[in-house]
Order: sequence, then structure tokens, then C-alpha cells
Amino acid sequence: MNAVADETHRGDDQLHLVSIPDGLEPWEDRNELGQLCEAIYRVMPGKLEELIEKINGGEGDKITCVIADFSIGWALEVAGKMNIKSVAFFPAAAAVLALNFSIPQLIQEGIINSDGTVSKGQVIHLAPNMPIMKIEDMPWLCFDKNKSGIIPKGEIKNKVEQLLGDENYRARASKLKEMAMTNVEEGGQSNKIFKNLIEWIKS
Repeated sequence: MNAVADETHRGDDQLHLVSIPDGLEPWEDRNELGQLCEAIYRVMPGKLEELIEKINGGEGDKITCVIADFSIGWALEVAGKMNIKSVAFFPAAAAVLALNFSIPQLIQEGIINSDGTVSKGQVIHLAPNMPIMKIEDMPWLCFDKNKSGIIPKGEIKNKVEQLLGDENYRARASKLKEMAMTNVEEGGQSNKIFKNLIEWIKS
């Protein structure tokens, strides 16, 4: 879904790319997030509904499921209003999504301060089972700022090489990679879940 002029393109693989307007004129500044968000919520849900009605009212394929980025939940609301199946997907790491859902609890526990900043003394408790050592046990990771406040590129490179050269870190990273590959292979948990999702969409 692109926030540009209303037009349709068809690729060689029969994938239809359809654009709907975002509510702003071409000369308006889309870097003004407040104005952009207001226009999107005011215009795009209605335009999406019109588009689905137009497609489903024709003689070709019908839209039977809406798959939308987690950040545009209004698209899921449109699907629900039209009695169409909907699925939200989150392109970033699952840990980021879990963190977003945990914000109220993190504020209550003092990990996130009232001004939105993170309490450095508390944040380590978010991942007590992480294989990396605690902050107080990692003095080698501290940077010397050469009194100018600028960290030299060479020092960053040196610290990264030290981290990647740590055998425990490399072993844990290799194990995580193996687990991820096993999950996406045929018969893996992620593979099964994805196939179940496809079957649900097609049903």
C-alpha cells in the first residue's frame, strides 16, 4: 500500500500493486509527522474500503484477507468492518514487539522513567538470562572519549573485534543461528506456523 496517486500496476508474476492517497497534497511536507498521521487516519481508511469494494464488486479475484503492518492497525479495522479476515505482521524482531507491549509494566517498575528515558541501573534486569556478562563485569567495553567527546573509529573497531573474538559469545551466536535455521526448515516450528497461517487464509 503506497501513499501516492491512485493507480494500479501489474508485474509479470501477477502481483497487483495498488496505491491509495495519504490525504496530503504533493507539495505538502510529509516529514511533518503530526500532519501526516492526521491525514492518514482521516483519508486512508475510507480509500482502502472504497478500493476493496471496487475490487470485490468486479469479476476478477476477490480480496478475502487483509495482511497489514502492525503500525497501520486501522487497515485491520477496515477489514473487520467489511467482514474480511485480517492478519497483522510485525517486520521487526519479536523482542521489540514484546517490549512495546510491556511499556506500561516497565514504567510501573521504574525501568522506563516518566520522561520516557531508560533507567540504566534497571534495564539489565530485562534479560537476566542473556549470555553476555553484566554491565559491571565488562569494563573492557567502556570507551575513552579523547576529551573531545568523540569516540575514535579505531577504538570502536577494536572493541567490536574483542566482542566477536569472545569464544562464549561466538558459541551462543552459533547456537542461536542453528535454532533459527531449524525452525524455518521443513518440519520446523516456524515453518509449521507459517503453513497453518496460509491454510487459514485460504479457508
